Amino acid sequence: MAAGVARWWREMLRRRPVLTNTVVYGTFYTGAELSQQTFNKIYSPEKPDVDLAAAARIVVAGCTIYPTSLYFWYRYLDKKFVGTAIKTVATKVAADQLIATPILLAGFYTCKFM
Repeated sequence: MAAGVARWWREMLRRRPVLTNTVVYGTFYTGAELSQQTFNKIYSPEKPDVDLAAAARIVVAGCTIYPTSLYFWYRYLDKKFVGTAIKTVATKVAADQLIATPILLAGFYTCKFM
C-alpha cells in the first residue's frame, strides 16, 4: 500500500508539480498554524481562542505565495547553477538565503498581519 501511494505521489510530482506543491505547502502551513494555536490554547495562561482569520491568512500564504514562487525559483536555480558539486550547492544555498528568503519572509509577514 505504501509503495502504491509513493508511486502515485511521484507521478503527481512529475505531472502536476505546482499543484502537488500547493497541496503540500498548504497542508504544512495550515497544520503548523492550527497546532501552534492549539498549543497556546492548552498551555498559555491566557487561553486565547483559536483565531480562524489568522489561520486563513496563513492558508493563503501557504497555498499561493510559497508553492508557486519556490517551484519556479528552484527551477531557475537548477538551470542557472547546474550540478551537485559543493561549490554549486553552496552557491544555490547562498542565493536562496540572500535573495529569496528576505522576499518570501516579507510576503509572509505582510500576509500574516493584514
